[in-house]
Amino acid sequence: MSYTKQGRLYRALERLGISTPLLQITGDTFSVTDDQITSVSISHGGTDPSPGIQPSTCETVLQRPSWIKTGEGIAVKLTDTAATGIAARTGIPALRFTERFTGRVGRQTNTDTPRGLSARLTAASWSAQLSRTNVEFWISAQVRVHDAIRYLSTPAAVPQIQFIRYGTFDTIAADIPDASYRNTIASLTSEIGVLVRDTRAGALEAWALPYRKTWAEQQLANSYPLTRSQAISPATWEQPNEDLPAKVRGTWIAPDATVKSRSAGGTETSIDERHDWTHIREQTDALNMRFEALVAQQWNRIFRIPSITIDLLYLLSSDKAYHRGQAGMILSLNAGDTIGLSGDWYKDLRGIHVVSGIDEKISQNEWTITLSLIPHLLVFGGASPAVPALIWESATYPWDEDSRSWDNV
Repeated sequence: MSYTKQGRLYRALERLGISTPLLQITGDTFSVTDDQITSVSISHGGTDPSPGIQPSTCETVLQRPSWIKTGEGIAVKLTDTAATGIAARTGIPALRFTERFTGRVGRQTNTDTPRGLSARLTAASWSAQLSRTNVEFWISAQVRVHDAIRYLSTPAAVPQIQFIRYGTFDTIAADIPDASYRNTIASLTSEIGVLVRDTRAGALEAWALPYRKTWAEQQLANSYPLTRSQAISPATWEQPNEDLPAKVRGTWIAPDATVKSRSAGGTETSIDERHDWTHIREQTDALNMRFEALVAQQWNRIFRIPSITIDLLYLLSSDKAYHRGQAGMILSLNAGDTIGLSGDWYKDLRGIHVVSGIDEKISQNEWTITLSLIPHLLVFGGASPAVPALIWESATYPWDEDSRSWDNV
């Protein structure tokens, strides 16, 4: 028997042959599916090129009162049947997108409405609890940066955090006594360009900047670009220039233990933006890349698209194979991943973009994902390679030759 809950979401899924609930939310002591879910809103990452550790959040509205224990673990995922159906539709393995959020319930609110009691659950990833810990470590010189981050972000008080690192990291230049999460983590992450992110499955990943750049560029040959037609409404792009650009100065320790300094941009009367990284000893090109990215953020007033909202139901329902593939690719993204804009976009917008934030909304009438985007140059410090037009739309309708209105796009 088909699943009969009302709304555009379920009509679209039924046309795709998915006649079961879409979502399952489980905790330590409870489990619900769509019959008791009104809406789910999930946020990963944000809009900052260098956010440090930014916990993910989830807000769920239930069609029932909630008497669970605040502080319980919670997981939001697609049901096995729905994930299998979407995998068949998109060509992307279900394992890559089934989990939507993993974390801890921080608050529950029950409301008496004319239609009965409802509940609102507010949750955050387990990393949100790290700022509340006061464990101190002695971090020795020559320890790799990722190991120092691991010490600080996996205290015994938060055993649920699984730490994974990607790439080769620089080392600590001198002993850091009395290092705690609150007073040390920013100097090892956001200040030096290290990405530390919560994944949808609940892991905490640290990515070295050179590795991120190499990985992003290697994906170009196998990833669908994001096309203009995917946006729910016409995209807008902007060129922020509110602040006077600053002369950027960076200082850190070279491999031979000498002090290395760089400066760029500005005139004699410019504001100085100073970055003291002398707690880091250079072993990779990460600090040079970070320096170039900061210079670009100050002086390269390039156009950027703040965000794009995508209707997943439109893509999943499309008769075009690449639309369905794009849906699977978008569902698989974690904050900090990259996506390409190709020939159907204005020339100054083309290239690799970092997906700094992901906002997902699911209700009986919608399933949308909003991507916050940051150009390659502002994260990696260098120009993006060209994104190939791997799909018909990008190759057939280049921006310079496309005279269609956006509605016809």
